[in-house]
Amino acid sequence: MAIILTREYRFWRYRVFALSWLAYGGFYLCRKNFSIAMPLLNKDLGFTKDNFAMLLFFYGLFYALGQFYNGFLSDKFGPRLIVGIGLFLAVLANIFMGFGAALLLFGLLLCVNGTGQSTGWSGTVKNMAPWFRRKERGVVMSWWSTCYVIGAIAATALATFVVTHPLLLQASDLKDPSGLAIQLRDEQNSLSKYLREQFSSESRRLLSAYNGTGPVSETLHQAMITELNAVLQGPWLYDEQRFAGIKLSDGTSTNIETLLKETSEERKKELKGRNRIYFNKTLLEEAYPQKFNLKWRRSFWVPAAVLVLIALCFISFTRNKPTDVGLQEIDEEDSTDSESVGRAGISAELSSREILALVLKNPVVWLISAMYFFTKMGRYALLFWLPYYMVEHLGYNLAEAGYTSILYEAAGFAGIIAAGYVSDKLFQARRMPVGALGMWGLAIACFFHPQLAAWSHLGNAIGISLMGFFTYGPDALMSGAAAIDAGSPKAAGLAAGVINGVGSLGQMIAGLVVAYITIQFGWDTLFYFFVVIAAIAGCLLAVKWNWVPEAHKPRRAGAERS
Repeated sequence: MAIILTREYRFWRYRVFALSWLAYGGFYLCRKNFSIAMPLLNKDLGFTKDNFAMLLFFYGLFYALGQFYNGFLSDKFGPRLIVGIGLFLAVLANIFMGFGAALLLFGLLLCVNGTGQSTGWSGTVKNMAPWFRRKERGVVMSWWSTCYVIGAIAATALATFVVTHPLLLQASDLKDPSGLAIQLRDEQNSLSKYLREQFSSESRRLLSAYNGTGPVSETLHQAMITELNAVLQGPWLYDEQRFAGIKLSDGTSTNIETLLKETSEERKKELKGRNRIYFNKTLLEEAYPQKFNLKWRRSFWVPAAVLVLIALCFISFTRNKPTDVGLQEIDEEDSTDSESVGRAGISAELSSREILALVLKNPVVWLISAMYFFTKMGRYALLFWLPYYMVEHLGYNLAEAGYTSILYEAAGFAGIIAAGYVSDKLFQARRMPVGALGMWGLAIACFFHPQLAAWSHLGNAIGISLMGFFTYGPDALMSGAAAIDAGSPKAAGLAAGVINGVGSLGQMIAGLVVAYITIQFGWDTLFYFFVVIAAIAGCLLAVKWNWVPEAHKPRRAGAERS
């Protein structure tokens, strides 16, 4: 018998929707922030692509392992407890990463973060499942799945903002004032000589008076900040003679080469305002390594503070299922289909072991899992490496790279909503055709992206947007609504956990794949690799093009319910 959606029932639906949406989106604050920190960790601590690949591998390993058991734990103990623990693990890991400097420490803390993060998807999908019927899940879960797109956008914007603001130097930004003062006094250093010439006579006097031993005076410290800020706002700092003996990063060198090919008017137009300050600041930081405090630590601490508040809201105000607040449970139709573990297959009398066996024997769960392995490999490769790609290969500054990468998730938002509506309205709640078409669209977008990126900033933005649109629609649909369809609300956490767990194996090796391909063959080849894996993922889903859970198939006349 269908339940009546009373005012109280609708209130709890909205409440659970909002809190679980906020919780999973919040996880990204302490996940996506690492992608923004990567270029700064490379510059400040000397971490290489191979280092990042290994760090992301171990993060992915613990994230993948957690997916398999956290889905089961969410079904058994409820998502409120399991997701709550995961949120606080992510917070603690990010707080301590802000104090880190050693590669090993980052590795250990990313393992902790991966474990905490792995509670999120299966747990919050489980939290949603008991509150909504199958025929509305495509649309509902598409809107709900925007949580990880909006979360990634917010995480990228927040991390980018805190590591690039304020634009000008502050006194606390000098990591080694005495070391900088000594280098600025170096008569053999062309850049130092140029900088001294820009200083006021009083600042030059203070610099000359420093004997090179002990800390600099507060007056000299502030004078260097004031004078360097004036240089940052002045004309373009780069000159071939000034930087002749200075090793610059690949990204900065690429940007310089691009600018030098332009006419003086074009260069003047591009190097103005904030862009000029960003570029000059980068040149200064790279010319005097270890002398400035790069602000990557903020990218861990600020998101962690925000996630604490989200965690407290989730634990305090959400509930696991309607019966927890005295409401009637939504009744799913019976099913005897081996490919859809329905209510008849998962009753209150079945043990946890029997539920586990039924889900693990479900061929549709494993088909979706195989597709998700390739989908998540590509998504996380772009999620973590897009800013690094734009800084190193396209020569963007960090702020420009960080904010441009937001387009990936922003277009993904539209992709998720489109996939949900197309699935429910056009394909009668069938998920497979939408997922397959989206993956093939992604393959086409990846094929043309290197040409678009080489064309212009606008071309790069268009390519990133198309890849986001065609990635996130199938990703959200298959790991959300399709996972619930295949597992039923009672085993939604386990089904989502298995699918996301297998997908996370692809995520786990994504960093290693990116590092290997880009070092051996270059960044453009990476996108051609994405063409292959997206095409394979689409073909896997096409195998079950017309699949729907058995309980929801039209019954033949005269057929009786079991």
